[in-house]
Amino acid sequence: MLRRMILPAEPKTLDAMTNEEFDVMMQTGLEQAKRGESVPCEEAFEQLMKNKNI
Repeated sequence: MLRRMILPAEPKTLDAMTNEEFDVMMQTGLEQAKRGESVPCEEAFEQLMKNKNI
């Protein structure tokens, strides 16, 4: 069963982020991983392709 991913409306590239923004993004991802809030890569790509009608 696919879980719904929440993506930012317009993700920033690394060169457009401040060091603080990057650190917050990485810390958030680490905390999510520790809580088990992740999906296998195949599932993530399947959902992305479904949402983009690829």
